Amino acid sequence: MAICVWRGDRFSTMGRARGREITEADLEEILGERSSSQKSKVIGAAAPKGLSQKLEKTRDIASVQKLELRKNRAISPQSPQSSVIDVSSVEVISEPHSGFERYPLTPTELEAKAQLEAQVREAFAIAGKALKELRDRRLYRATHRTFEAYCRDRFKFSRISAHYKIGAAEVYENLRDNLLTISEQIPLPTHESQVRDLIKANLKAQDQVRVWQEAVEQAGGNIPSGRLVKQIVREMFPPTDFPDIRVNDVCQLLVKDNPELTGKNKCWGVVFEVLETVCWVACWDGQYQVPKENLQPFEYSPAEQKSMAKLEQRLRSFQNGAVVVEAASYSILQQLGKLERPFLTVLEEGLLGFLEEEYGIVT
Repeated sequence: MAICVWRGDRFSTMGRARGREITEADLEEILGERSSSQKSKVIGAAAPKGLSQKLEKTRDIASVQKLELRKNRAISPQSPQSSVIDVSSVEVISEPHSGFERYPLTPTELEAKAQLEAQVREAFAIAGKALKELRDRRLYRATHRTFEAYCRDRFKFSRISAHYKIGAAEVYENLRDNLLTISEQIPLPTHESQVRDLIKANLKAQDQVRVWQEAVEQAGGNIPSGRLVKQIVREMFPPTDFPDIRVNDVCQLLVKDNPELTGKNKCWGVVFEVLETVCWVACWDGQYQVPKENLQPFEYSPAEQKSMAKLEQRLRSFQNGAVVVEAASYSILQQLGKLERPFLTVLEEGLLGFLEEEYGIVT
């Protein structure tokens, strides 16, 4: 019996004329006792041309199938010879479903997780307590004369920042102790900025709890932002001792416990817009929105107010982006921006005039 051999693009038989095209009779002989259905699959393409087309079509189908197979498989780099991973069968998990634990934790691991999460949440409070102890016990005295200098050199933050961190720790402890007796579902703050306005308002312990509860409720049960807490503090405890401030008044800025005004203490400015609780003030280096409680009006006459408004414009002209002011010149302008009188001395006027000429400022 002849053996059927595939030669790249056609069947040939061994034992007959080498390389001769297979005929229908050849196929009948080769298939022998095969079933009728098996014979029909081959004999249906018995003609040489038809058989070639059939095989070509089969190769095309096989190529498509191989391509689809490659898309759905990934070869493992650790065992390239035999390890094949079907990507379509891999379950990708981005967020665990509610109540579902893919890798359950042991009781010991659950306890450790709870403790670590608590430490993360309380990190700012822990830092504040540590600063308070450093300050109260004066543990900085071996290297620094003041607590402010110690914080600046060791931790790179100002006295105001240290004050807020210590205050935030105290507020956190108060909220924790009181809220746990009410409900364990009320979230506690996780950052100093979230309770900063509770510190600034100097609220009583119970008032702090009231504000925080209201803020959490308005935040949909989540931890509220510092801005929301500030809004609620103003709504529940509106300041009532605002000074009488009007447009064109010359006021001194008092930082007090407002970190947003850091570096502006004792600067003077001209009020050009008055709102309910804040004023817009033009100072020597820019325009700022300042709470009324941080402004102290000077008792200047209308003529003195007009003179100071002109001086403010002269000083602020140096802040033009086209002018690069040197450090020494900047110090002179800064000192003029902190005057506590409505006029310049002869020397001050001479210095300011020299700087305007030097930097090409036209007044």
